Parts: sequence; structure tokens; C-alpha cells
Amino acid sequence: MNRWWIHYRHIVLVFFLSLISAGCGTSTEPLSNSEPSPSAVSPPLISSQTIKPSESPESTTVTDVIVVSEPIDNVDPPLPVEALTVEEGVEAVSVLPDVPAPPITTDTTPVPFDEYLGPPDLLCGEEGAPPCGDEIKIDAILVGDATNWGCKGKNLYFTPKDGGECWSCPNGYRRTWKAIHKDESCKERGLGFNKDKVDATFVRSAYGCEEGQFEKGGECYRCPTGSSKVSFLWAFNPSAECKTEFYCDEDLSLMPAPAAVLQNFGPPYDRVCGTPLDMATVVTDLARTKLEEDLTLSQAAAEFVAEVAKHDELRRAISDKDGEEVYRLISPMPSYLALRDAAIANGYQSLTLGAAPELEIGVGVTTEYGIALDWQGNTRPYGVMAYSKGASLSVGLGVSIGVWKDGIKSGSANIGGYAHGASISVPLGVADVGSGAWFSYYPIRYLGLSFSASGGIGLETVNYNQAVTMLY
Repeated sequence: MNRWWIHYRHIVLVFFLSLISAGCGTSTEPLSNSEPSPSAVSPPLISSQTIKPSESPESTTVTDVIVVSEPIDNVDPPLPVEALTVEEGVEAVSVLPDVPAPPITTDTTPVPFDEYLGPPDLLCGEEGAPPCGDEIKIDAILVGDATNWGCKGKNLYFTPKDGGECWSCPNGYRRTWKAIHKDESCKERGLGFNKDKVDATFVRSAYGCEEGQFEKGGECYRCPTGSSKVSFLWAFNPSAECKTEFYCDEDLSLMPAPAAVLQNFGPPYDRVCGTPLDMATVVTDLARTKLEEDLTLSQAAAEFVAEVAKHDELRRAISDKDGEEVYRLISPMPSYLALRDAAIANGYQSLTLGAAPELEIGVGVTTEYGIALDWQGNTRPYGVMAYSKGASLSVGLGVSIGVWKDGIKSGSANIGGYAHGASISVPLGVADVGSGAWFSYYPIRYLGLSFSASGGIGLETVNYNQAVTMLY
């Protein structure tokens, strides 16, 4: 009985072993029409575990899932752990999925930037960016009581500079009529002309306050870091206040802004930081160059403005700001057609025609109103306020035209806004004909040319001018 039972167990064992061999066995030779397995092009082994020959293959099971570096969506689900076995001497490899690492972030402190200035493409204080800081008044810091030393003593002189200071002249020198803290305020003693002059030397505060402090009501104050004393007539401090100012990065400065009288008339203007320069000199030199670049355009404009000055009907239409009538009257004029062709050839998009009575003597503000139009006949009224410095005298009914690089449409770059430039007038007896070139403030960009003629007399040198144009 036992013998048959043992024989029966042997048959069952052989049967199960044959089933296992039929279901799990694989050929070591690939089929001729089979595709190469992805594992054939797997990347180099990253980490490995070698199975020693002495270990039983039946008791060794791989606990890691083998993953081919492919996109996650294309990876087949892993086989059950129980189905994976490793033969003797074969390395079991585990490879982490090729998943992109999350971006590295760092904790940074942003530089303060006013929201109304728009997105911070540039940091404050940089070239072409708004300045840092603000212009406000703040309280000074009380340091302590002041000791009223005064300026008693030989060769000590008082000046109200910075709330009161004592200065002295070198031995053998005495003060001149100039304020003691100014240059060459001391002169060699003795009679005669051509005496040597030198600067005085600061000795101390007149009120016993240390350097960097100022006196107010018998007490010493100092300004917080980044601020300066509020002064009146560059000397007295009317109150214990300090002020902060805009500032730019090193080697940069706050660029010039349009004159205050123009900003009262025009839109808000935000100043920016830039390389220090003499803006009036630079713009004047650029204007000379532009006016000499295209003599054909300048000649056509001079002939057109001279004809406009003699055309009473056209001048009335300009004064009435009747754009359609202005365009109807100038369209057949040969001088206008010549100017239009020359302007289009040089990339100019628009034209202005203005007329206004003017009376300007020395430094002054003038206004001009007229019609702005493009070469397709679209028109808009405009107004200009100009501010000029220099020796000038002009009396008469002025007529002016301008040719401009920008158009007149809203919602895009147009001729409206602030500009500065230089004008050159040439007296021609009974007619004063002038020309000027105009640029944006900063960064400096060429805007266009203007030409004028008046029925009165004219005498004008090269002037630096500022203006603001408003389109209506």
C-alpha cells in the first residue's frame, strides 16, 4: 500500500513539473520575426545585486520592479512579485522611473517696486528704470541740548549755512565780501590789487552740535540715514524735519524731466534713472545733425509752410480746427504733394498744421492749436504748449507745420506727449522762417521736424525748447 502511495505521489509531482515547464519556460533564441525587446536597449545598470551560486533559485525572489525609462503613460503595469524569479549568477537590477524632477526654488526677497509703475521688468534704480525711494518729509532725530559756543575768537566768522557754522581764514588772510563758506572767500592782507585769494576752512558748528547735526531751538538734531535736512534759502532749517529723495544706482542719476509749467498742462511724467549728461547740449547737437540730414524734406517743408502762411482760407480752417476743410484745401497744393512724397520716403507718418498769435520775449511760454492729420486724410485737433529759454524776440501771426515719425491714432504710439529739441530761426527780412528737431526725453528717440513762418520780424538764436502735445 505504501509503495503505491509513493508511486502515486511521484506521478503527481512529475505532472506538475511538466505543467510548470510548459507555462514558464522560454527559448533562449529569439524568433526571426520578433521585435527587439525594450530591455535590449536598456540604459546601463544603475544598481545591481548578484545571486551567489550557493543560494537556492527557488528561495530567491526579486522585491523591486524593473522599469524601462519610458513616459509614464506608456509603461505596462508591473508583474506580480511572485512571478519574478532570478536564476543563479544573474544580476537583479532595479531602475527608478525616469520622472522629471520638480523645479528648484529658492527663497528670495523681492526689491520693492511701486505697483503703479507696472510689472518690474527692471529693478528700481537701474538704467531706464524708475528711481528708488520717495520724496517725503520725516521727523529729525533729537540728539541732545546744544551748547551755544557762537563764533567768538580771533579770525572766526559766522555763516548761517547748515543752521550756523564757524569758518576761519588762514593766517595772513582776511575775509572778503563773499559768504565765508564760498570759494575764495579769504584774501591776502595788505593794500594793492591782485592779492591772492583762498578758501576759508570750516572750524565747528556755531551751536555746539557735532558734524552731521543741526541746531533747532537750542537742541541738536540729526537726520535718519538716507535723508537730508530741510533748508530754506540753502541755510536755515525752519523746522526739525528731514527729507528723503529719489535715488539711482551708482554712476546713474535721475534724468531731467519736462518743465513744471508743461507738466501742469500735460499728462503725468515718471522720471527714470540714466547716465548723467547735459541734456540741452546733447539734444541741440542731435537737432543740428537731423536738420542737415535730409535737405530735400527741409526744402519741401519750407516751401509748403510759406504757401500756407499766404493762404487766408486755409489759415482760417486751421484756426477753426476744421480737419476736413484743411485736408480738402491742401490736397491739390503742389508744395503739399512734394512734402508728402518726401516725408513718406523717409518714414514719417503724420503732419501738423498750427496757427496762433505769439508774443515771446526772452524766457516764455507759447501755445499753439491746429490740426494733426496723416497721409490718408484722417484728422484730429491738437494743442501744444512750448517753453523756451534763450535770447529770442518774435512778434506776428505764426504759422507752423511739423512732420512726425509717429501717427495720430489713439491706442498706439502717436505724436502726443512730451518732447524737447532745438530750433534754429533764420531772419529773412519780413519773414521769420525757422526749423527745429524734436526728441523724447529719456531714452532719447527722434520724433520729427517742425517748420515755422510768421508775418512779423524775427531774431532768434539756436534755442533749447520743451513742449507737450495733446491730441483731442
